[in-house]
Amino acid sequence: MIEYLLLAIMAVATLLLLILRTNTALCFLALCAGYVLLGASGDNAGLIATSLTSGAQAADTIVRLTLLLSPLLVITFLFKKQLSNGVILLSVVPALATAALGVLFVVPVIGGELAANISATELWRRLTVFQEFIVGVGIVVSVIVMAITLRKMDTSHKKGRH
Repeated sequence: MIEYLLLAIMAVATLLLLILRTNTALCFLALCAGYVLLGASGDNAGLIATSLTSGAQAADTIVRLTLLLSPLLVITFLFKKQLSNGVILLSVVPALATAALGVLFVVPVIGGELAANISATELWRRLTVFQEFIVGVGIVVSVIVMAITLRKMDTSHKKGRH
């Protein structure tokens, strides 16, 4: 049951990125940036939040999720309606990579029994085995998508000049 829920979350996230026509390459890189931000300051920020809320464990989780997901959410809404029809098909790969890495990054942050149940599934084991592959393919295809979209933006600006 949990595996189907994970698959549904990944499918909804992928479809949302594509329906919004957001630049999925930037979304993938923003999620990676959120992971770095979490690694760099997550423990300190979580400790501060926990101390300010009189030891509430949920505050630590909320702060850590905010650090992880805020770059992705900002990019998703700042760069919506940025993809043309020609790039949408190629943008599926970074969207899928973003959804898969999102699950891989969020589950350890939420912790507790839910994370333990998710970690016991076959889907989780497969995702963790292919994590490096997901990151590698996501980066390569994201760079290609960004190169295509930047080139299209560059040519559209040149046409407007006289």
